[in-house]
Amino acid sequence: MAQSSVLNLLFPQWQGSGNIGLYNGAKLLHSALPSKATFVEVPVSSTYSIAIAENVLGLSQVSAQLNCAAEIISEHSPEYIFTIGGDCGVEIAPVSFLNRKHEGIAVVWLDAHADLNTPASSPSKHFHGMPL
Repeated sequence: MAQSSVLNLLFPQWQGSGNIGLYNGAKLLHSALPSKATFVEVPVSSTYSIAIAENVLGLSQVSAQLNCAAEIISEHSPEYIFTIGGDCGVEIAPVSFLNRKHEGIAVVWLDAHADLNTPASSPSKHFHGMPL
């Protein structure tokens, strides 16, 4: 696919938080935007069937969805990425891609919690608290 300047990415992942409301919220936010903006959607299941693997809630779904997002982003090779997402884990693929593409990238992460847990340190086992 040809390179474009901006990729608008709809990534309603929710499994990393265990809260399906994040899926619905991302879809609702997307539907409220002007129709001029074209989004590429990362396929995300809305079926509530998640399990803990390797001390991480929804690990199999989150991993598959992040791999799919990375493939989509790589195919488009954008300079910038605008993401509408569900849980905090959706930023791993866009930030990783842009970090490889732009030397010296800086990320400002504003969140209600630090997102600095690991599978071993997380009391909730929620992936959305682990992306940093």
